[in-house]
Amino acid sequence: MIETCRHLIGYRRVCQDAVGVFERDQDAVLVVADGAGGIEDGEVASRSVVEFIRQVPYDPRTPTDWGQVLRQTDFATPSGQSTACVVELSGNGLRGASVGDSRVGILNGDDVVFPSDGQQRKPLLGSGEAVPCDFNFPWNGEMVLVGSDGFWNYVRMEQVLANLRFIEFPLLAKTLCEMARLPSSGFADDVSVICARRRKIFSPRRRIDLSVDSD
Repeated sequence: MIETCRHLIGYRRVCQDAVGVFERDQDAVLVVADGAGGIEDGEVASRSVVEFIRQVPYDPRTPTDWGQVLRQTDFATPSGQSTACVVELSGNGLRGASVGDSRVGILNGDDVVFPSDGQQRKPLLGSGEAVPCDFNFPWNGEMVLVGSDGFWNYVRMEQVLANLRFIEFPLLAKTLCEMARLPSSGFADDVSVICARRRKIFSPRRRIDLSVDSD
């Protein structure tokens, strides 16, 4: 089983980030979308992206082409423009696609790797000209972080790595969002994070009877 937590902090009067976590049998689909702040209806665009992905038919036996899904989303967005990073976690690894500067990182030993690096920052979804970047990465249950640029641009990775394994998982996304605070105690942008990992299943301990039969 895959366990997730998510958190979002609005910087603007109307938060333009949107997140979604969709369970698919034993798999999970995660999406972070960030509406373009300089364009009207950014929050409409980001929410429509998440809703579009929520409705995508999913069959674990047939890999979903997430790049094609985002290309369809590009034309289905009613107004405004948005980034998107969609990540599918399954027994076959990590797959997904991204547009803009929302991205996914995976804890790899003492570092974080970014399989979505190389994505195009512009044009965004809603422009009709977006070019999604597909990615695949081996995944064995390690911690996955999907975030908007309001997170990735303002956290210090050394601070994230120093605390990642010690924060109680249900509080992790909220704690990571708080790490994006500026020294002035405010934020420079909307911040959103989804954390995911494969849930550890502990087998019950077997009781061993060490008593000796005296007969």
